Amino acid sequence: MARRLRRVYRKRFSRVAVRHYVEQQAKHHRTRTFREEYLELLRRSDVEFDERYV
Repeated sequence: MARRLRRVYRKRFSRVAVRHYVEQQAKHHRTRTFREEYLELLRRSDVEFDERYV
C-alpha cells in the first residue's frame, strides 16, 4: 500500500513540475533565445564548435 501511494505521489509531482516548466518557457525565452541558451550550454560543457554552423 505504501509503495503504491509513493508511486502516485511521484507521478503527481512529476506532472506538476513538468507543467510548471512548460508554462515558464514563454517567459524564459523572452529574455534569452534558444540559440543563446544552446551556445551557453555548449561553452559550459567545453564542447568545441564553430558558431557559423550553430
